[in-house]
Order: sequence, then structure tokens, then C-alpha cells
Amino acid sequence: MKKFATIALAVVLSMGILTGCGSSKKAAEATTEVKEETVDYGQGLNEDGTLEGVKATDYVTVCDYSALKIPKKEVKVSDSDVQTEIDTILSSYNQVTDRKVKKGDTVNIDYKGMVDGKEFDGGTASGASLKIGSGTFIDGFEDQLIGKMPGETVQVKVTFPKDYQGKEVAGKDAVFETTINYIDETPKLTDKFVKEKLSDRYGYTTVKEMKKTIRDEIFKTNKTDYIWNHMIEKSKFKEIPDELINDRVDVLVNGLKAQLKASNYTLKDYLSAYGIEDETTLRDQYKSSCESTVKVFLIADAIAADYGVKLYEVLTGFKFIGQKMLEFETKGNGTYLFGMEESYGCLIGTYARDKDAISATAALCEAAAYYKQKGMTLWDAMVAMYEKYGYYKDAVKSIGLSGIEGLAKIQSIMETLRNNTPKEVGGYKVVSARDYKLDTIKDMAAGEVKPTGLPSSNVLYYDLNDGAWICVRPSGTEPKIKFYYGIKGSSMEDADAKSEALGAAVMAMVDKMM
Repeated sequence: MKKFATIALAVVLSMGILTGCGSSKKAAEATTEVKEETVDYGQGLNEDGTLEGVKATDYVTVCDYSALKIPKKEVKVSDSDVQTEIDTILSSYNQVTDRKVKKGDTVNIDYKGMVDGKEFDGGTASGASLKIGSGTFIDGFEDQLIGKMPGETVQVKVTFPKDYQGKEVAGKDAVFETTINYIDETPKLTDKFVKEKLSDRYGYTTVKEMKKTIRDEIFKTNKTDYIWNHMIEKSKFKEIPDELINDRVDVLVNGLKAQLKASNYTLKDYLSAYGIEDETTLRDQYKSSCESTVKVFLIADAIAADYGVKLYEVLTGFKFIGQKMLEFETKGNGTYLFGMEESYGCLIGTYARDKDAISATAALCEAAAYYKQKGMTLWDAMVAMYEKYGYYKDAVKSIGLSGIEGLAKIQSIMETLRNNTPKEVGGYKVVSARDYKLDTIKDMAAGEVKPTGLPSSNVLYYDLNDGAWICVRPSGTEPKIKFYYGIKGSSMEDADAKSEALGAAVMAMVDKMM
């Protein structure tokens, strides 16, 4: 499962975006070749990186962003945020293979079960996670792995209980050919570990430096996310043509297929591992995020057009932005102004060929001086918007559930909520319940049901009173189930308190289903 998650994340590439004056006859081609599989990441884009066949200003009216202020609390990085990223990094170093299995260990195993010499349904799995001594598997199974080494294959002999739910094997003897892949054990985070294992890959040399760098990176990402989310929310869009969204979906699906093939997997393997019905369902799940991506393109294109500049897309990495700068200089077909990543990082002017914090800081000071002359700060403008529209705050709770058992638990939670809509959560009444898999919107008071009118997707959404809401869905790239929620407060303090209370209520609801 972790392998599939890594592949899926690799496909969602952050894109480098840059602007310049003049024109370009040919922008850099955006293709990735993987074992004879070529993915055209420039599908649906013009040679200059703009959306093909459309004029951005025909579909979007960009909001006034001149007085945009980023609230400190919206981009604040918590200790738990940093720890989550650390845990993700350490999870790549959790495979212990140099000692014997003992009680309490979590092991990763492959097994194939047979009764009377024949395989049976549900008796085979690869990469399953099992805690020794948990009693998760049939009595006697886990004990037979104690004292064995990773890499060993053990013939585990057990007897199914007579009341076992699978009637075909109930009360029968079985043999599970079980291979212990590794012991899943998170290493201790020390300066020695960081220097030996992480310095080459990440550049960290101490735990302190690692934590500071991660905190800074998350902070930058939070700021960029806030800006784009604000721009998308406040700008006005006309109905976006389906072909624009489908081009982005094609890129994601084709990229996923190429990465899977490179790892000797098929799309069918991936869909089966994540319980996704078919490719059509996968594409439907991608559509929402791809629509947001298209909106980012439209906003960026429209802003560029408004200022008389052109927008170009290049591959990820500032070296590609630098190549475009060199092209402008040597061919005389443009003047470089500004380049940026979709995630974070920018490059202003031609003083450098990589992320340039010095020029970025100078530009920030210039912006502060500009707004000071207007008698306002970015913070003043944001507070004014909050006062006018309300203090909105969104958050998310992610619950990781790995392995075959975790996948089953995720599906179980979704079905429990699907079949038993809560009447209230944290003091908020559930006004309506949307089930995008069943294509229904139910008015909880009147009992009326109408279709969502959107593609099928395994997502549940609860509209609560007082402008609050909860959305639940399995992650598309990780073995997690995610609970998104939002509230509306009368002040910043009120919004913080309401968000914290609703988050606690969501986790309490989840605990009852675990």
C-alpha cells in the first residue's frame, strides 16, 4: 500500500510557472518518459504554457488582490504539523531486517492460505501489516512468527473456528505460507541518525536543523495555499469547459499509469488496492482537484494578460526557469520578469537562477511601503474582509489506517456513516447530507431526497447549521480517511474556539467507530 501511495504522490507534480514580456515560438516541452511510456504533461496547453483554445478573461474575473493580507493564524505551523512530516520521513527507514521477530513487533508479511491443498477466497495478501500479540489473526498464527527472521518463509498451521464467518473454511485446518518481509519499527530521531541517513537526501545535519527546515517549508506552503485558495474563492468564474478539466485528468491518470508500469504494477492493481471500482471512478475522483488546477491557470493567465505579460509553464525546478531566462537573453524573444513554483518559492528579476529570498524580501518591503502610503496594511485589509463576510476557518483531521485491515476499516467507517447519518455533531445540527457515491442530497428535516448532479465519488458531506460543515472521504493517495470541517465565527477568537470544539467532536465520533 505504501508503494502505491508513493507512486500516486510522484504523479502529482508541482509545476514551475514564469512570466515574461514578448512571445515565444516554442516553450519547453513537458513530457516524462518512463520505460517507453511517454506522458505529455503539456496536454491541453499552448506552446507558451497558457490553456489551449480559451481566453482566460472570458472565464474568470479576478478578484482585487492588491490589499490581500495573510492572517498569521491561517499559516501558523503547529508542532504536530512538523511531527507529522518527520513521521513521514522516518517511515521510509522503518524496515528492520537484522533481528528476530518478538512479541509486540509489527511485521510486514505476504501470505497464501490453503485448505486441503487448495487456495481459498480471502486467504492471500501481500504487504499486510500485523502486530504480533494483537490477536488480529486466527489463534496461533501470530505466535508461530515469533523468533523468525525477516526473509524467512514459515508454514503457519492453524485451525479455523467452527463459527468462522467463512463457511467454506469454518472448522477446518489450514496452512498459510507466510513470508516475513520486515519488522516495521520507527527509528529513534537523533543527531547521529540524521547525519548518517538524512544528510545526503535532505541536507539535514542535526535534529534541530531538520525541525526548523521542515517548519519553514510548511509555513511557505501554507502561505501559498492560502493565497491560491483566496484567489479561487473570491474570483468569479463562468462554467469551465469540460475539455479543460479532462486534459488535466488525462495528465494525472496517464502519469499514474506510467509510474505504476515503472514499478511493475498495473492500474488494475492500484484500483484494487484502494477499493476504486474502475478507471472512470478514478477519473471522477480527480475531477475536483483538476478543476481547481484549471482555475489556477485561468487566474494566472488573466493576471498576466491584464499586465501585458505572458505566462509560460516549464518543468518542476528553478533550473528550467533559468533556462527560459537564458532563452530570452540569447534569442531576444522576451524579457524575464518573475518566476514561481505552484507550491512555493519565487525568482524576481535576473539576478539569480534559483529561489532568491533576498530579492523576494526586497519586494515584500516595497509592497509594505506601497500600502503604507495608502494608510493601510495587508492585515487591515484582511480584517475588514473578515468583518464584512464573517470569520471562516477550515481544518482537517487525518486518520492513518495502513495495511489490508486498515483499508477494511476505512471502508467500514464510510459505510457506517453512509447508513447512519448523524443527527448532530458537536452541538451543530445536520441540516442536509450529501452522498456523492449514491448521488443523493437528503434534507434531514423534510426527508426529501434529490440528486447531487455530480459524478459518483466516495465522499460524504454534511451541511450543518450556522454555516458549519463536515466532509468525509478516503484519501486518494494514502492509506488514510480524512475529515474536513469548517465553521463561521463572529471574531477570530470565536472562530478558533468553534473550530477546536468541532474538531474534538469529529474525533470523538470517529473513536466510537474504531
